[in-house]
Amino acid sequence: MFTGHFQRFMPYVTPHGHRFLAGEMSIPSPVGLSGGPLFRPRAHQMVLGVAAGNVDTYSVLDSILDVDDAGKEYRERNVRVIRYGVAVMLSEVTDWLDEQVPPLI
Repeated sequence: MFTGHFQRFMPYVTPHGHRFLAGEMSIPSPVGLSGGPLFRPRAHQMVLGVAAGNVDTYSVLDSILDVDDAGKEYRERNVRVIRYGVAVMLSEVTDWLDEQVPPLI
């Protein structure tokens, strides 16, 4: 079991064009976790979302700009890659879920 937090909620579009409300997680989604349930501690019976993948961003740690004798600029950056997990929030896809698995009466 992995423990993390939702940092924010945002509209998200996958590289394949699927759109959904995403929960950005404080931890990356390990390989093979996609589709895994996300729930609150002490409320395992209520699934909030499913892991969908990761988003990478970066933070520039330092940057160097050099200019050669011909005036051509060369910039070197030292960056840190930051990876966040992305989850499909199930509250926004209830109609689709009900079509796929009709609710019990």
